[in-house]
Amino acid sequence: MMSNYYTLQPLVVGTFTAIPLSHFRSDAPKDATVAAPCISWLARGDDGDLIVVDTGPGDPAGDAAKIHYPFTRGPGQRIDEALRVVGVDPEDVSTVILTHLHFDHCADGELLPSARFYVQRSELEYAERPDARQERAYDLGHDGIRPAWWKIRDRISVIDGEHELTPGCTILHTPGHTPGSASAVFRRQDGVRVAIAGDLISRMENWSNERGDHIPPGLVTSLADCAASWRALKHAADVVLASHDERMLDLHSTEHRSTPNNESDQ
Repeated sequence: MMSNYYTLQPLVVGTFTAIPLSHFRSDAPKDATVAAPCISWLARGDDGDLIVVDTGPGDPAGDAAKIHYPFTRGPGQRIDEALRVVGVDPEDVSTVILTHLHFDHCADGELLPSARFYVQRSELEYAERPDARQERAYDLGHDGIRPAWWKIRDRISVIDGEHELTPGCTILHTPGHTPGSASAVFRRQDGVRVAIAGDLISRMENWSNERGDHIPPGLVTSLADCAASWRALKHAADVVLASHDERMLDLHSTEHRSTPNNESDQ
């Protein structure tokens, strides 16, 4: 199927109960915490295809959860259950775009048995050998724990840079949070281009805020890459969505345009 247009729907697939806000915003006080949803996105194409962006953090009772910030997953929030709640058979999902391979974005992929998983080559390479600060986010460095993406490794389609998946969906390489972070840009029927940017934009304030500039995430591999990726998103998308922001759950009232306040076209 080759859809030209998509509608987007946020799916809550878990919630961090008390994660340091500085993880999402580099300007946040070190002692501030926030409850933050883990959001997957369902994209429904005009030709009937179904794309999921990110799959969530997995089982809060699992072994891997013990090494991460506390999170919960309510009834109906596992990715396959969340899809069924909105009328989608998980077996009908043909494509999953993983913005990056941190545990809270790529678990439970085995529950989507028909899907191919699109990952940037640079992300897959880094996920196998991250720097020490990011090891835990990739489920590495702990005996008996495999990375969340391990179960779907044979269904990963590796891409390099920009990749047109369908006429209405393009994957961009937007590094900064991680070297291989990606954004999925969907075209709506009204022509608006909507980007799902993973944890480059965890909270709305990463993109647009009272200061009128971008606020980097607290966990980055390159601030220069962040800046370049923000510029790329500004040109590629009209609307940018955040990955861990409860305001995204009311999609139509929370859209924020791709040009942040007072930012010139640099």
